[in-house]
Amino acid sequence: MKSKKTLRKITKVNTHKRKSKERAKNALMRAVMETNVGTDALKISFSSDEGRRARTSPKARRDEHIITGVFSSSKSGFGFVTADEEYREICERDIFIPEDKTLGAIDGDRVEAVFHFYTSRFGENKTEGRIRKIIEYGRRSIIGTLTVTRPERHGSRRFPSRYLIIPDDQKLALTPEVREISGAEVGDKVEALIVREQYGKIVCDVIRSFGAADSKNANYEAILTECEIPTEFSQAELKEAEDMAALPLTDTDRVRRSEIIFTIDGEGAKDLDDAVSLKKTSSGWLLGVHIADVSSYVREKSALDRAVMARGTSVYFTDKVVPMLPPALSNGACSLNAGEEKYALSAIINLSADGEIKKTKIEKSIIKSRVRGVYSEVNAIFEKR
Repeated sequence: MKSKKTLRKITKVNTHKRKSKERAKNALMRAVMETNVGTDALKISFSSDEGRRARTSPKARRDEHIITGVFSSSKSGFGFVTADEEYREICERDIFIPEDKTLGAIDGDRVEAVFHFYTSRFGENKTEGRIRKIIEYGRRSIIGTLTVTRPERHGSRRFPSRYLIIPDDQKLALTPEVREISGAEVGDKVEALIVREQYGKIVCDVIRSFGAADSKNANYEAILTECEIPTEFSQAELKEAEDMAALPLTDTDRVRRSEIIFTIDGEGAKDLDDAVSLKKTSSGWLLGVHIADVSSYVREKSALDRAVMARGTSVYFTDKVVPMLPPALSNGACSLNAGEEKYALSAIINLSADGEIKKTKIEKSIIKSRVRGVYSEVNAIFEKR
């Protein structure tokens, strides 16, 4: 049995070792800070945490708060939690979540988080927290490029190649392994179902291939899928649009505009939804801005209304448009084609000679565009060619 003197000697030596390690760690951190490399790149664990008193336990301490909110991730792995409205009084700002405290949450997940306030060494008030529960998954699938690793050998063990997905979304700090490729080929743009395994590991199963990742159409389809934008209209929506477009125009509660009105769009545009007019007055100018009145054709709570709400806007690519409205409206009744009378909402603006706005009124109108202007032709007129 060791004597008390021996035990005191061992304790003294161990205490000395701990202090030496702490001094060495602090010295290393000072050196790193001077190089401006940053600790994230070196993956260094250190105890000097700028007063944050980093926590790891899921339990909240006295100075900590528990909130729920939506997690937003970054490509570097860390993220922020935007608190739900009911917790905004506790913390109005987004809460910083370090890379090793996300609990496997990915961008869009609803989470429960524990956080505390602290003051940085520069005197700034900051927040830091950790996720302790994922309440609801925000993403069901991921879109990216299918790739494959090379077989690896470590000592006597040989590891086979693995399929991976490189996400298109830059906020996703993960390259998940693919269990089932479902006929897709390496280099394809794919959509894959997210499978969350035990301990936060994420794997995927391919459910759709859009084609070669460097092809235009594959990227078009991937963007529309990622943003959940419908590209087809139901038979009920198409019929309702055709019926509404066939209704005759009436002057009820509308002003017929008689001035010269014209549109200016790209050469390949099909849905001409805005037009302008300009007239010289004794004190300046009268400018008219005329927008196709879609509300005359899309009635509230109708099949068309639901279709429009699901889309929100038309989507324009370089050589393709995914319209918000069916063709009978987008290219027909709500398109301000030259020589055709159309419903519009008109902003009539009185301008001074110097272009200062003096008076504005908005009215329901019926207009007739005189000519379809094209950017290149209008520019040629301004340049006196």
